[in-house]
Amino acid sequence: MTTRNRILAGIGLAALIAFPAAGATITSDQIEAGYDFREMVAVSDGKTFKVQVVAGPHGGVAPDAAATSLVSSLQGIGLPGARTTFVAGEAGRKGTGPDYRLVLAVSPARSVSAHALCASPPRVTHAAQPAGRLTLGAAWCRDDQVLSQAVVAIAASSIADPAVERGLSELLPVLFPTRPPGQDGGRPVFR
Repeated sequence: MTTRNRILAGIGLAALIAFPAAGATITSDQIEAGYDFREMVAVSDGKTFKVQVVAGPHGGVAPDAAATSLVSSLQGIGLPGARTTFVAGEAGRKGTGPDYRLVLAVSPARSVSAHALCASPPRVTHAAQPAGRLTLGAAWCRDDQVLSQAVVAIAASSIADPAVERGLSELLPVLFPTRPPGQDGGRPVFR
């Protein structure tokens, strides 16, 4: 291999590393002190899993259509360690137990916090997205308490784009880690 070809191969490899082919990037994540993976499994395994979708003005999709599309994508992925059925729903207790739910905000403004997502009802302002990009803010909530949170930016033309399901498949293990950061032999789980 000539020196020129080696240089071009190195540039190509660097481009692949810098711009992953998956088309989704977790831009932030936080696991709160109250998070426990076993709690998530206990409240979801063999049960329905409430997903509250707060849709913004992305791609002209109505909020109900966004909820249907996202819940369908989540159903195709599933949760780590739990067999569950995702259902679209609003915040609110059923019975006497806590209101557990996954809140997904489509195209949230950068100022929207996970605490605003877990509020009942969620307090979300939306921001315009560049063409070909969709941002999802996510929070796993127990009543109004944030248990975990993450934001994913996806290269997608609409909420129905297959890239959204791939982005959600990257989001769920970050949102529901089997062990919180720092409990993996002293090494952080997120690298």
